[in-house]
Amino acid sequence: MRNKMWMRMIAGLFAFALIGAACSSETDTRAADRDNAAAAGSTTEDDSTSATEATPTVDTPAASLLRDLTSLLDQHEYHAGLAVLTGVQAGGDLKDPTFKAAAGTLDDNSKDLAAMIGSVYGKPAEKAFLKLWRAHIGFFVDYTLGQATGNKSMVAEARKNLDGYRNDFGALIEGATEGGLTQEQVADALTPHVESTITAIDAVVAGDASAFDKLRTAAGHLPHVATALSGAIVNQFPEKF
Repeated sequence: MRNKMWMRMIAGLFAFALIGAACSSETDTRAADRDNAAAAGSTTEDDSTSATEATPTVDTPAASLLRDLTSLLDQHEYHAGLAVLTGVQAGGDLKDPTFKAAAGTLDDNSKDLAAMIGSVYGKPAEKAFLKLWRAHIGFFVDYTLGQATGNKSMVAEARKNLDGYRNDFGALIEGATEGGLTQEQVADALTPHVESTITAIDAVVAGDASAFDKLRTAAGHLPHVATALSGAIVNQFPEKF
C-alpha cells in the first residue's frame, strides 16, 4: 500500500530620426524634407531586410524535439528531487498539501514526457513509456524509504529494481528506435542518472544542504540522454525531422 501511494509522487522595434536641414527658402526646405524622408524610407527598408536575413533560426522540428526533450528531462530531475524532499519533510504523510503538490507536478511531467514519445511512436509506446517511467520513480521512493528507516533489504531491493528498470527501458527504446539506440547503450546512459539521483537522495535523508548541488549534478546528466534519444529519432524519421 505504501509503495502504491508513493508511486504517485512521483524582437525589436527601431526608431529613425529625420535629419532636417535649415534653408533660407521654403522650396529648399521642402526639397530637403523630401530627400530626408526618402533616405529614411530607404534606410528602414534596407535595415529591415538586413535584419531579417541576419537573424538565425533554430525553429526546426529536429531542434524543437531536442529542446523539448531536454527541458522535460531536466524538469523531471528537479521535480523528483522536490517530491522526495517534501516527502521526507512531511514524514511520509502523503496527505500533506506540499507533498501532494510536488508529487502531482512530477506526475504531470511524466505524462508530458510520455505524450512526446507517443507523438512519435503512437499510443502503445506512450503507455509503455509512462508505465516504466512511473515505476522508476517509485523505485527511487522505495530507496528513500529504505534509507530513511534503515531498512537495508529495502534499499538493496530498490537498487536491484532500478538496474532492472535501466534494462527494461533500454529494451523499450531499442525496439522503438529499431536499433538506433541499443538496450545496452540506453542502460549505460541511464547509469549516471540513477547513481547521481541516489547520491542526492542520500543527502536529503541525511539533512545535508549539499543535496541541492547534488541534485543539480544529477540533472546535468539527462541532457545527454535527450541528445541521444532525439538524435536516434531524427535519424529514424528524416522525413519528419
